[in-house]
Amino acid sequence: MNLISAEDDALISQAMDDIWDTFQEDVTIVKEPSMTVSNMAQAFIPGFGLTASEGNLTPVTESRTFPSLSVEKHPDKIMNIITTKEDGIQHVLLKVKLDARDYIRDGRKNLHAIYKGRTYNIVSDEETADIGSKNYYIFRIEVTR
Repeated sequence: MNLISAEDDALISQAMDDIWDTFQEDVTIVKEPSMTVSNMAQAFIPGFGLTASEGNLTPVTESRTFPSLSVEKHPDKIMNIITTKEDGIQHVLLKVKLDARDYIRDGRKNLHAIYKGRTYNIVSDEETADIGSKNYYIFRIEVTR
């Protein structure tokens, strides 16, 4: 038995979509660079008797941009774009959808996140926020020094 009817759930979901569309901002997640080999001649690959030549390994950085919301628990506001400071470090609770959560958790190291023109480290695993039939994922990020 559900406490919320299907009609009310649809209204809540639509309201959450409207909030998302109105207040979303882009966050770019940057992954640790992977190395690509430019010359496959075995004589230049480590492990085959010689060290790699300077130009043989090229770092390739991958990043993707996703829509997101920043959230702060504040007694007189439901949602706002204010960050908190703890221990002198600026923290943001960043709310994302499933595609961004999967990219952040894909097993490769996250180098950093770029949000509102500033660089942040992702410092937590996700928490799930279920609102009606909508699922959002919240990560804690802190500004880099």
